[in-house]
Amino acid sequence: MKKFLILILLSVLMVMLFTNCEQEKKEQVSEDMFQQIAMLPGDAEAIAYLNIDKIEQSTFFDMFMDSVADNPFHDEEYMDFVKQTGFNFKKDLHEIYLTSGIKNHDDPAAEAFIMVKGTFDPEKLVNFLKENDEKDKIESVEYEGYTFYTVEDAKKSFCFYDNSTLIAGSQEMMKEWIKNTSGTESRVTPEILARINALKFKNSAWFTVKADQITKNLKNDKFKKIKGIEDLKAMSVSMDFSDQFQLDGHSEFKNEETAKLFKEAVKGLIATGKLSVSDDRDIIDILNAINVDSDDNNVSIDLKLSQEEIQKLMDKRNFLPRQII
Repeated sequence: MKKFLILILLSVLMVMLFTNCEQEKKEQVSEDMFQQIAMLPGDAEAIAYLNIDKIEQSTFFDMFMDSVADNPFHDEEYMDFVKQTGFNFKKDLHEIYLTSGIKNHDDPAAEAFIMVKGTFDPEKLVNFLKENDEKDKIESVEYEGYTFYTVEDAKKSFCFYDNSTLIAGSQEMMKEWIKNTSGTESRVTPEILARINALKFKNSAWFTVKADQITKNLKNDKFKKIKGIEDLKAMSVSMDFSDQFQLDGHSEFKNEETAKLFKEAVKGLIATGKLSVSDDRDIIDILNAINVDSDDNNVSIDLKLSQEEIQKLMDKRNFLPRQII
């Protein structure tokens, strides 16, 4: 399981910098997803979605279940939590929407908001938290019939909107979300909605983010050396988990020249990776399957991994080409 998560993180790290230009058939935004997006705080510059049920239903997901078993955290305290609350992360989490705001670029997490769809017993969960709150740090406040719980000195609060919905973030964002539940008009900007509609895959996992401000705060020298990164405007990534793992990335730059420079820089990274694992045919074949292209001021990448390819990677002790990262 750990190797698979590392692979996904590496893939996301690479493709979060790209924009897909291919005119392929795209999944449609469902009515329910549109309604959920419409309720999210309107000043978000980043939105992410994860459908846990969909991923668990994928044909290759069973390959990783043995390592997770019934205790994904391999921790006795977690099993005690499950026993007392009846809540199981594997069975009772269904969908997650996450947004990050634009007010504080030094700390994007400070503007984060999360909405979780699941199967909850709010009374049992809150009682468990209170019973384990040895220093009485959990405070509560009422808002229009809902209870906001906040850990003392923390920037985040949480609230069970009902038995199937949990929201968390600043109290201001939570109040905005609750107000938005009574409306039908989306508070998310047309720009972000357009990028969501452009995603190839919408039913498993995706994220989209306005990047021109975020790139100003990149502190990692390795990223700064990538040509064109400072001119990145927006990026989107979508993934599909079915009979194979598919990843499709989208990115927009300020001009065509920068997009071409960035495309060549990424191809160079892939070439370096192939040189570093020149004696491993399996990994070279996978790196060769990464398609990178550019069109106008857009750069695209896509990757497909079959069950067999993922299994081969999982069977390797050290399969990540370190020179790439």
